[in-house]
Amino acid sequence: MKIGRTIRNFVIFVAILAVMTPGAMAGTMDWTGQGADNAGELDEINCSDSQPGEMQWNFIPDNGNTLSGDENVTPNMTVSGNTYYVDTHTGGVYKFITPYISGQSLLNLLNGGAVVNYEGGLGTTPVLTISHGCPGSGIPEFPTIALPVAAILGLMFIFGRKRD
Repeated sequence: MKIGRTIRNFVIFVAILAVMTPGAMAGTMDWTGQGADNAGELDEINCSDSQPGEMQWNFIPDNGNTLSGDENVTPNMTVSGNTYYVDTHTGGVYKFITPYISGQSLLNLLNGGAVVNYEGGLGTTPVLTISHGCPGSGIPEFPTIALPVAAILGLMFIFGRKRD
């Protein structure tokens, strides 16, 4: 009887472990400052690999290994409350593109403001780092240009009619 109960308990234990494999786990990893200095400036400015006004973050679950478990699971990243999805995934590195941030705004992300959300198990040496960025505003959005131009044309039309 004791042997039967022991075997039954062992089977239950193994079943619980099978359900709780690392591939079934979900978690988060906070950014802890890699890729920037104490003043909040990026370690690498690279405008040939980034568009103006963008920066690239790299999430490496374990020295270039992919997340264990379901290989189809894709992590996402939250920066200042905005969610970003993987731009590219090569060689075990998940790359995210976000707007360029520097100075105190970047340092404010140290306390949970930049987080990778993932499913699967992490290895022993996971890394979340800023690879590089390119300061600048990029190409302005259409309303940023169109509204002032429309206002100027409207004023010219109004003042032009009064002269006639």
